[in-house]
Amino acid sequence: MNRIIGRREAVVEDRPGVTRDRVTYEAEWAGRRFKVVDTGGWEQDVLGIDASVAAQAEFAIEAADAVVFVVDATVGATDTDEAVVKLLRRAGKPVVLCANKVDGPSAEADAAMLWSLGLGEPMPVSALHGRGTGDMLDEVLRALPEAPRPDLRRGARRPPPHRADRPSQRRQVVPAEQGGGRGARRRQRAG
Repeated sequence: MNRIIGRREAVVEDRPGVTRDRVTYEAEWAGRRFKVVDTGGWEQDVLGIDASVAAQAEFAIEAADAVVFVVDATVGATDTDEAVVKLLRRAGKPVVLCANKVDGPSAEADAAMLWSLGLGEPMPVSALHGRGTGDMLDEVLRALPEAPRPDLRRGARRPPPHRADRPSQRRQVVPAEQGGGRGARRRQRAG
């Protein structure tokens, strides 16, 4: 998240379950502004706070124009990742598959294994080093719909000014993070 927004604002821990609420950030890439919503990891069949975190992630997906699905490339596709893919397909939103923790060329093969999720080309990224972030953001911009452009010809009405009670015209993208931790099992590979 911090690589996307260009500043250290999101809490970063080397363990899953730290992000629990939806947090919205303003971002800009290649001259285009958009909003990014950071959510906690989605888990299936959970109770209590974990169920609330999952519900927040589902709400964010429904409200988004596009989704960045962040998967730990070093772990590979998990049962939880497969469940998230089903959720994303039902939502019908454009998805950019972000293969995180690809910290060097030797981890490229780990990222390539994520083609098995059926979401298109995994974008290899190292959030730690910033590697691949630009290419991933280029894909995000391609996935987002064009922002509406006001018709400012003579006599045309100008759009109303932005107000807090009116939805923003900036496009929104939501990173759907992999569950990890509890309930995540490495998917069995045949042969």
